[in-house]
Amino acid sequence: TSTTASVKYSDGATIIFVDVIEVSNETRSGDSGGPVGYRPNVSKSRFRLIGITFAAPEDASCGFVIKASNILSTFNLTAITSDNIDYK
Repeated sequence: TSTTASVKYSDGATIIFVDVIEVSNETRSGDSGGPVGYRPNVSKSRFRLIGITFAAPEDASCGFVIKASNILSTFNLTAITSDNIDYK
């Protein structure tokens, strides 16, 4: 589900991010840019990217993730999958 995150940066600026995902795992400094995803059937399926970790509250009790779909649409990108790669 989508949430709104208020993120305070070290320079004192606070930025509001909308339509992000809150994840329950602790997120620490250095986790930013890390992929967040899942495997529907761990033994047989590929990793499915949900988004990219970008922030956490000061107590690191959770993390915030920018949705991959928002990254793709904002920058007019197309995801590369094994279905749309020409290996020739």
